[in-house]
Amino acid sequence: RPLLKPEEIYQTPEQLEQALQTSELLELNTFKLEGGSASANFSCKALPDLSFKARQESPAAALQTYLSQHEGRVLFTADSTGRREFMLEVLKPFDIIPKVVAKWHGLVHLYKHNVSTCYL
Repeated sequence: RPLLKPEEIYQTPEQLEQALQTSELLELNTFKLEGGSASANFSCKALPDLSFKARQESPAAALQTYLSQHEGRVLFTADSTGRREFMLEVLKPFDIIPKVVAKWHGLVHLYKHNVSTCYL
């Protein structure tokens, strides 16, 4: 198979700029936006430190405490199937067993209410 030329697989800066101009923009800010039909304010806040502390007696204490006190749903994400399986193996000994959903569409249908995410 012949190799493709860079211009056959990549966009030029001009093509990219033109494509971006026709796309919608999502901008996340840490302040409240006033009015406007194209803006929405979500009640999001930064998470506390939920990392595992391997050398402590209870490595997942922070996460377990958060999950027991949090009133809403919690979404765990992984960027590949392998990482998802690894995460499930790590969480299982601490009785944290998330429901596995392959695609975002499945998550939305799993919960009949609106589902939103917030990245800070």
